[in-house]
Amino acid sequence: MSSPSPDELARALVAIEHHNQIATAQSTAAADIGAAKAYDLAHVTRTVMRETVQLSQLEEVMATAVPSAAGRLRTICDVAALCLTRVAVDGTAQAMLTDGGREVR
Repeated sequence: MSSPSPDELARALVAIEHHNQIATAQSTAAADIGAAKAYDLAHVTRTVMRETVQLSQLEEVMATAVPSAAGRLRTICDVAALCLTRVAVDGTAQAMLTDGGREVR
């Protein structure tokens, strides 16, 4: 059995380097996708929290103006806040389970 030629060694080294570059690019892309998902999650959370605060403020103003409606207003606000949360959770869960429109398992 003979030793590999210098050309064969050079080709093998190029192939190894190429493989390492691809692996590095894939790792960087995965990290970027994870960071983007985290940013999106934080954005959705801030939006839902802000909308919930605005609903609560409006509920308080309206309940002060019409005290007899306070119970109904509280129920409406609670249901709306739960719906906002559901939309946020569903959207975030879907985003976390997909990668560029493809389902991730």
